[in-house]
Amino acid sequence: MSAETIDDRILRFIKRELSKEGAYLLPLRLFIGMGWLRASAEKVVDPDWLGGTVLAAFLEEKLVGDHVVFPFYRALITDVFLPNAPALSWVMMIGQLLVGAAILLGLFTNAALLGGLL
Repeated sequence: MSAETIDDRILRFIKRELSKEGAYLLPLRLFIGMGWLRASAEKVVDPDWLGGTVLAAFLEEKLVGDHVVFPFYRALITDVFLPNAPALSWVMMIGQLLVGAAILLGLFTNAALLGGLL
């Protein structure tokens, strides 16, 4: 596949996106999508994040600092999140990657934004 073919595909994609209703939101969508991808990339290169230690330290800091207002959320952190911090860190990292890619490409944008809220 030549570089010219790739350039043509990119130009067609941009033209197609700009002809859609709400095309004025394209720069915002690209900015938000890149932000999600950046957040995921930061976690991929951090070995402490992959092991769950960064997430566990963050949650423990919030518990010790008395920043958790709701008792049910305190119980959720201590009983569910902290014991499963390594798995939760992977879920967050992969979720950020998927949300960023979906927003950036304009695929399932509403679902991606809703997933990003979770």
